[in-house]
Amino acid sequence: MRILGTILIILSTTLLGTYFGNIYGFRVKDLKEIRKALVILKSEIDYTQSPLHHAAFNISEKLSMPISKIFKEFSNLLKEKVFPPIALEKSFSKYASDTYLTTDDFYQLNSFGKTLGYLDKNLQISTINLTISYLDERIEEQMLIYLKNKKLYQTLGILSGLLVVVVLI
Repeated sequence: MRILGTILIILSTTLLGTYFGNIYGFRVKDLKEIRKALVILKSEIDYTQSPLHHAAFNISEKLSMPISKIFKEFSNLLKEKVFPPIALEKSFSKYASDTYLTTDDFYQLNSFGKTLGYLDKNLQISTINLTISYLDERIEEQMLIYLKNKKLYQTLGILSGLLVVVVLI
């Protein structure tokens, strides 16, 4: 019984450490999905010139969860004639808890959203490129943090499990 308890404690703390180490990886994944969405939006604006609600729906079909839900909600709000910046902000706030994005990420994306519908095609593409470059910097920065902290959290999980076992014995 003691051996089984020891194994369960070490296993659970190791899994907990792995989860906390992977949170940065989940954020990188979400940032990459947002970047992919903006690249698709840029091509929709530049080449197909489709309406924004149709472009947002097309984007939602090409992304993985939870980012696809954000763009599907954005498309639905645009169909209801909600102003684009407000629609994007509402979509982000509705599904913010499903993502690993930070408030800084949402602030930057909402700043980008405030330009939707105001600018001509060339300025809109320039704004998208600016937001993509911001996301590229964040992805690179978070990837370095992820690689550094992943091993740290895993090691801390194992060591804390061993500490608990030693204290209990």
